[in-house]
Amino acid sequence: MDLIPIHIKDHVDRIIRELEKLHQKGHNISLQIFEDNNYYSGLKTTEYYLQAARDFRALLDTQNSSIFTGTEIEVRRKIYQKICEFHKVLSPDAILRVTKTTECQGQLERALQLAKKNPSTVSDARQISWFISNGSTINWCDLDSSANHKIFKLVQSEESFQKLLQHKKYPAVEITQLGTISCNNFRIALQFNDIETCYRSQHRIREYRNFWNNSHDVENFDTNYKIFNMWNDITETCIFFVYIPQL
Repeated sequence: MDLIPIHIKDHVDRIIRELEKLHQKGHNISLQIFEDNNYYSGLKTTEYYLQAARDFRALLDTQNSSIFTGTEIEVRRKIYQKICEFHKVLSPDAILRVTKTTECQGQLERALQLAKKNPSTVSDARQISWFISNGSTINWCDLDSSANHKIFKLVQSEESFQKLLQHKKYPAVEITQLGTISCNNFRIALQFNDIETCYRSQHRIREYRNFWNNSHDVENFDTNYKIFNMWNDITETCIFFVYIPQL
């Protein structure tokens, strides 16, 4: 089959990092494991899952395994199921760090660094930076709670910010005062994109419609839909627009 998409490998890399953290802390994933005539207990159970994840990650590069036998749909399902097995041994917060991702525009990162040097904007800048760093495990408000991917962008002017709020097709919603984070000078707007909208924005709506039109496996539809979106790197996405006024 074709090469495994890089975002699938990145997902497994995040699983490995979470397991490495558990191992470094001396956390025991299980009391005991009996696998392939071998017995593991205590910290060895964590080592077992960590090595299994590393081995699985290597297989995604070599594709030298029975996992890669069968049709393309069957291979994708086996990879998805293997990933889900690793999710089961992680804590809820660890799963969020693995499955929910954030992306910050470089222009916004530079603007936040400059804002931290201004006494009038330092507080807002620090809070926004903290939220971006922790965006996989916390939400700004209810509007972004279902998003698995969060993108942060800089807005250059108040006029541009207002245009986002008045966009006819995909209007953004101002959330400056809606969350637990208090901003005195910055303005924050949010645009939520569901899965269909994400396919449309990437000019892949035909691919999305073909899946719905050709999918007849009712019993496994939900799982097949998850695998389809995972493989295409499509998920519910929130775009946060940050306007930093020149004070």
